[in-house]
Amino acid sequence: MLIKRCKVDEGVISIDIIQGNPSDSDEMSRFFGDFVSKRERELRYAKNYVFVGPGTPAINTTLSVSMADFSTEYLYLKREGTSTEVVPLGFFKRLSRRKFSIVVGELIDSYDYAVAVNVVGGSPFSSDSTLEKVLFAMNERKNYNFERAYEMAGRLPEGSEEKKVLGSYLSDVINEKKSRLCAIYDDMCVYIKKKEYHAAMAMLFSFTDILSNQVFGLLYKMDLNAENAKDRFRELVNGDDELRKYLEERGVRYDSLNVPCIDTLISKVIDDVNRSDFNNLQNKTLTLWKKLREVEADIKRLREVRNKGPFAHGYRGVSEDTKDLLEKVVVRIGEMITNLCKEGSLYERNNELIT
Repeated sequence: MLIKRCKVDEGVISIDIIQGNPSDSDEMSRFFGDFVSKRERELRYAKNYVFVGPGTPAINTTLSVSMADFSTEYLYLKREGTSTEVVPLGFFKRLSRRKFSIVVGELIDSYDYAVAVNVVGGSPFSSDSTLEKVLFAMNERKNYNFERAYEMAGRLPEGSEEKKVLGSYLSDVINEKKSRLCAIYDDMCVYIKKKEYHAAMAMLFSFTDILSNQVFGLLYKMDLNAENAKDRFRELVNGDDELRKYLEERGVRYDSLNVPCIDTLISKVIDDVNRSDFNNLQNKTLTLWKKLREVEADIKRLREVRNKGPFAHGYRGVSEDTKDLLEKVVVRIGEMITNLCKEGSLYERNNELIT
């Protein structure tokens, strides 16, 4: 009856004989603890069945609890009159699911989607393909694999809120209808919440450097990510005596592409009151770059710390003062980008849906 119910080939069945007193809960817990430890990998990646049959309470309870960390279906024999039927026993499964929901929920709240995917795969949630796909897509988004994340989001059930939220966000990012600066800012905030301050500073300077590159390209009609960017940059500076003089007066190196040089050349255009073509230009990234000058001194201090830390060239730690300054700057940037990132963080919207 059980073989038919579970669709198990009789040829793969092996039998372990219970050692110890079947009425002693301590002995049974040790026996089934050893049983699970020896087969943990096998049980983790299998669909397991526990039959709560006519045995001792010690056997039924300890075996059921021992299997609660795996994807397990609990069964029992239901007798009605002269008929007998194998039916699911919901209690232990509900208990196990509740336990895993706490663990998975904490991982999601910590933005640890990769670990959550692994945990879900060996849990009572393993049959929940929607949850697994969302977690996979969010992990790909966190790794900036937007196209792969979008592909996974496309496999979510039609009409689901998860597909609507993920699909819309990722489509806009891929097609650059939504600035990827918003994705970087979201990660900055995540690292602040997790108190991973070196990583947060790394994202801050990814944010400011990419923003500067975009604004420089807008003002000087040059793509700094292009293969010939260095050659075009040298042509720009070497072919303009006024530009070179402007940089030299400010002690800025211009022999190579570097952040101080790029920012100084942007300032030259923006500060030129006679350049009405740029002064009147309505562009969100340009407006954001101008606003960032309000915290320019703070960003410079943070860059010095970053440059001496493990994400750059040294081992310097993050002091309490630096943490406070970083958090203040991140809050200020959040206030500045409201027009650029109107929908808010994908992490927060997504996590609300799946927890």
